[in-house]
Amino acid sequence: MQAPFRLHCPITYDLALIRDLIRVYARHTKLPGTRVDHLVLAVNEAVTNVLDHGAGGGTVTAYTSPTSIVVEICDSAGRLRPEHLATVERLPSPPPTPGS
Repeated sequence: MQAPFRLHCPITYDLALIRDLIRVYARHTKLPGTRVDHLVLAVNEAVTNVLDHGAGGGTVTAYTSPTSIVVEICDSAGRLRPEHLATVERLPSPPPTPGS
């Protein structure tokens, strides 16, 4: 799972654009369809938290490691606190693909 580029974009109220950028990036890395949807949803929730509880600004950065996609959501004002974040259970890992 490698992507030859790094995604870096400002957090704005154009959530559709941010979702589209993450979706395109994840598909480029060959992430399976349902995992793309899960990633887009998670990023949308995190960005919404920055907009609702932070100062309304920050950045989204996505890059790959040899085995995963890493997405960092940064609240530039530093106002977002752990209590603003909902506790969620990890999604189950997808079943192994044949031949892997």
